[in-house]
Amino acid sequence: MERELKTKEELLKILNEELKKVEDSEGYRFDSIGFKLIEPDSEGCNWSSAVFHGSGVHCEPMMPIVDRIIQEARRKYNLK
Repeated sequence: MERELKTKEELLKILNEELKKVEDSEGYRFDSIGFKLIEPDSEGCNWSSAVFHGSGVHCEPMMPIVDRIIQEARRKYNLK
């Protein structure tokens, strides 16, 4: 499957929109996208990860959901 090319800003918006669909996600957000890889990884993705933040709330309970959102996005999108 060919990945859609997105800017960091577009990808960050997509990640946060997916996060908003999750119950009890208020106060959480993705702050930035990790670095663009020089060469795509073994799965064809060219970005490393995303930085996740909880505004005054503990992030640990959300990590499985955050990981799923990031992995789905890595399968669908590459950075421009």
